[in-house]
Amino acid sequence: MKNVRDTLDRSATVFFNWVVVITLSLIVTIVFLQIFFRYILKSPLFWSEELAKFVFPWMIFPGAALASKANTHIRVDFFAGRLPKAFQPVIDRIVQLLSFIFCILIILYSVPLAQMQIGVYSTALSIPLNWYSLSVVIGGGGMIFYLFWGKSGEKRL
Repeated sequence: MKNVRDTLDRSATVFFNWVVVITLSLIVTIVFLQIFFRYILKSPLFWSEELAKFVFPWMIFPGAALASKANTHIRVDFFAGRLPKAFQPVIDRIVQLLSFIFCILIILYSVPLAQMQIGVYSTALSIPLNWYSLSVVIGGGGMIFYLFWGKSGEKRL
């Protein structure tokens, strides 16, 4: 069973890393092209902003899953840091449980949104709008996966 979890962890991490690298590269290229065409050639691209807006959530939500794996999401530990060390594991479990509930909620609300957007397309590129919501579902699923199995394969929740 541990081999299966390790394989899933490696596969998910490779998938999310590649999605983030490709989308970040796309955004940088698209924005550079838009600046070049607008200010140098004086002929702006009509599709660049829409494509950058489409690619952005595909970078953010898989990146959030990777941040869950590394346990590096932004958090405020002002009060938790002042509690005795014996309470720290309890606080960490509560935060993980709340994060899990949050991920379930964003997935539950994103799926009906994606279903409502079937057949609706973006203006310039005719990209199906439900692909935006799919990025939330995939990133939320990755966050849930990493909340359960953490960075070294141990069960966390």
